[in-house]
Parts: sequence; structure tokens; C-alpha cells
Amino acid sequence: MIVRVAVVERHRERPGRQRPGPAKRIDELAERHDAIEYADPARAAVPAATLPDPAAVDEVATILSAARNPIIITKAVGRDRAAVPALVRLAETLGAPVFDQFHTYVNFPQDHPLHGGFEAAPHLDEADAILVIESDVPWFPQLKRPRPETRVIHLGVDPLFSRYPVRGFPTDAEVMRDVEPVYEELPGWAEEIRARTIEALQRENVAAIPGIRDVVDLHAAAGRPYCVASSGRIEKMHATLGSAGLLPLFADVLFSATMVGRGKPAPDLFLHAAQAMGHPPQRCVVIEDSLPGVQAAIAAGMRVCAYAAAPYVDADRYRALGAEVFDDMRRLPRLLGL
Repeated sequence: MIVRVAVVERHRERPGRQRPGPAKRIDELAERHDAIEYADPARAAVPAATLPDPAAVDEVATILSAARNPIIITKAVGRDRAAVPALVRLAETLGAPVFDQFHTYVNFPQDHPLHGGFEAAPHLDEADAILVIESDVPWFPQLKRPRPETRVIHLGVDPLFSRYPVRGFPTDAEVMRDVEPVYEELPGWAEEIRARTIEALQRENVAAIPGIRDVVDLHAAAGRPYCVASSGRIEKMHATLGSAGLLPLFADVLFSATMVGRGKPAPDLFLHAAQAMGHPPQRCVVIEDSLPGVQAAIAAGMRVCAYAAAPYVDADRYRALGAEVFDDMRRLPRLLGL
């Protein structure tokens, strides 16, 4: 039923008196209409895109390219469906897991290797850079917060949620941009981050953990096969291992999360590496230094030796998961019976 309101002009007359001029009254006419046409052009303006500050974008690229363990936290990036594939490409460029923290949209494919789950808090200690995209509450500071030295970047239409009367999350850089990630509009930005990352790794001459070369040499002497299974891309592993002088030891036995359907903490990567190396999971030992890696190894049914030398590592949690914890790589040969 369409209700139509009409304005009708009439002369109202009374006996013995005539009022000049029209008087208006409103009649409500209700009748059924099978169709209605409305031809007036829409006047709602489409908001112009919010363009990022090039200096801020450059600062973000610098922070992300220097990060060793970046993570991404988002709540509503999927409000713009075009942003989802853009976020996938950014995560793959960084090798960074994406956490759907209190998500209100489909922000990231849940079957992607870099989908980290829905709770970022357990990973805040290990992150050295956090990219927060369209998320008003990325963590609860009273329960868990990043380390003071962790770099935090906020990206969104209103990245700091200025309309909130109280909000105190730290930030080292913020980029005001529509929901679609900023690099999508800047040709070559993803490639630039990748190139900067490789350049930084090569320039900094990453030092190998003391004792790791001895562990590899003992494995080789005993005829035990070994490999590297990492969440990063092969090219990043080449840069990291090459900078540390270890690439010749692992060049032919590198496995990346990009090779499987799900990354850590899912077991897929370790199971893939074990199969490729020709050994059943129960005969494999995983040396890990991250919570997702420990969880992935346990899920794969493998023995785990968790390296916990960093002061922020929760060694008790590793033990609770079933890992053997050690804090000196020179102790590892004894744990492995070498």
C-alpha cells in the first residue's frame, strides 16, 4: 500500500460570509499502486577519497621493512570488499599474520596461511611492529600490551578514532586513508617494502645465533637431514640466512608457508616439510622460537625444542604446550643426542 499525501486548495464558504482567497487543507488519500516512478536525480554526493600523506606512507614503509616479526590487527577492513585482496597482498609481502580482532566483517580469508586467528594478545610480546587497520580496540591494555619498543602503526579513515572521548593506544605513525589499504593506490609500494626489507637484512649483516652452526655441522656429520620451515617467503629466507652466512647450509631445503594452505599455528607447513624430506612426523624434531611455531609443531605431532633466550618469551607457556625449553643454542646438541 502506498500512502499519498496531497495538498488541496479550496475556497471555504460559510453562510452569510465569504472569505476571499484560497484556504489549504491536507487530505490523506490511500490507494493501491502497482508501481511507482521517481525520476528526480539523486543529490547525495559521493565523498572524495582521503589521500594519505606521502611522508607518513614513507615512514610506514620504513617501519614495516625493518620489522622482523610484524603482525596485522584488523576489525573492519572488510567494510570495503576491495580492501580484502589488497590486505592479502600486503600480508604476503610482509610475511605477517593477520588477526581478526573482534571482527565485524570478513576481513581476511580464514583458509589463508597467514590468517592468524581471532586473538592477537598471545602474540603481542613477540611482535616488533604492529599494523592496526580499522580497529578501535586492538588489545586490552590492562590484560596484555605490546613491548614498549614495539612500533605501532594505525591505518584507517580516522586511524586514531578522534571521536572517542578517551582512547590511549600508542602510535609511532598513523595514515588517514579510506578502508582500502594505502599501498593499493601507490604503484610499486608492496614491491618497495619487499625491496627495503631485503636491503635492510643485507645491510645489517644479521648475526647467527651463537652455536647454531655447530648444531648444523653435527647434524651433517651424523647423516641426519635438516631443513628450514618458515612463515616468510623464500626470498626473505635467502636474505636472512645469507646475511648470517648460513645460506649455503640450507639453500636446497627451504620451505615457506606460501607452499601450503595454512601457515603457523596450523601444522600444514611442518607436515609438508616432513613429507618432502621423507620422514614421518613422529620422527621429526622442530626447533622453534615463536608461539605459533610451537603450536604448529605440537599440532603436527612432532617433538618441539623451544628456544627461549629473549626476555619477553613466555617459557612457562611453551612448557605447558609440551615443548622442551632451552635458552642457549649450545645446549641443543645434548638435547638432540648429538
